[in-house]
Amino acid sequence: MSVIKIGDLRESKNYGRFEVIARTPGKITIKFVATGYTCTYDKNQVRKGDVKDCMARIIYGVGFYGDGSFTKDKPKELVAKALESWHSMFKRCYDERLHKLRVTYKDCTVSNDWYNFQSYAKFYIEDAYRLDGWELDKDLLVKGNRLYSPSTCVYLPRDINGALKTNNTHRSLLPIGVFKCSSGGFKARCRDHESVQVILGKFTTENEAFHAYKCFKESVIKRKALDWKDSISPLAYKALMEYCVEITD
Repeated sequence: MSVIKIGDLRESKNYGRFEVIARTPGKITIKFVATGYTCTYDKNQVRKGDVKDCMARIIYGVGFYGDGSFTKDKPKELVAKALESWHSMFKRCYDERLHKLRVTYKDCTVSNDWYNFQSYAKFYIEDAYRLDGWELDKDLLVKGNRLYSPSTCVYLPRDINGALKTNNTHRSLLPIGVFKCSSGGFKARCRDHESVQVILGKFTTENEAFHAYKCFKESVIKRKALDWKDSISPLAYKALMEYCVEITD
């Protein structure tokens, strides 16, 4: 059994090399070479290399778990939900296989402070306007936004978030909500407050059809805002009431 000495360079099982920088009876303090992160373990864990670098960027090459400074005293179930939400955010931004199926997430990024799970968990757990099952939305407050960050994101119920989403996978060159009729002219189509697809009428021009879609869609969004007014954040409510459908959406 090798003696652990200060200054030793050793190899961990999963996090690269670390240096022994201090020791007390039964405890060893180490510093990881790659990140400079320091932590203390039992000597048997150090000897086996069974140690963890909490600053290692192991989530898509950018995200790291942090040292537990925020989550260590929080309920495990709540931390697990925050972790699931955090992982999902990174998957949307950096999973190339997902981008082939959902191209709208391509080129989205996560802000530097949310690389650290401790920072994201603080946002998630302390948000007074987040309920279980709600989804993280990045582009209600800032239309067209591609960055997940504390200043651009809000949590929304799936009912609202689903109404805001647009399906660009099978879009034609026509404006959103507009379709060409085989008999000539154009029709507008949109989901109503109950998410039922509604034909809004037949129109001579695509602009007329789009105007019908725009008015109907905006009324649906406003109605949902009113339905959820007592639960969603004031910022989200204001953005929903001012929501504007653009012809370029």
